[in-house]
Amino acid sequence: MNRNRSNPKKQVLMFKKISYYKDVGLLTKIIFTYFKVSLFCWLGKISVFLEQISFRKVGRRKCHDREKITRYVNFWLLLCRKLGVKNTCFPYSLLLCSVLHQSGVKARINFGVKNNNEGLGDKMLIGHCWVTVPDEKSPEEFSLLFHKP
Repeated sequence: MNRNRSNPKKQVLMFKKISYYKDVGLLTKIIFTYFKVSLFCWLGKISVFLEQISFRKVGRRKCHDREKITRYVNFWLLLCRKLGVKNTCFPYSLLLCSVLHQSGVKARINFGVKNNNEGLGDKMLIGHCWVTVPDEKSPEEFSLLFHKP
């Protein structure tokens, strides 16, 4: 059996997955916003970026649904991870919330903590951030500290 040949079914599935991401406009918006978020984080001016999200009017046109935007953001961050860029919940949430706002979805970024009782007996707090839209609930295991906008 020759193992060098690739499975034709896997090739078809891979082609179908890539064909999901043919909205170049949305992907460009995500890439531009990603570099903007990265620049603000690098400069230590993330509070300025959060205020821009807060005061920016939500886009009037709903050109994309939130599932599609989430799928595209996940795809972009997967590509970044393959290139060696570490992604955490913080840049992911900033990126997703910003792109959702630009596309007309009222989203907010939430910041919370929970106790970590696992380990060597030391109690530690674990921070997390996530994005919600008006019809979603926050995770119950995290205590919400604040949210923007």
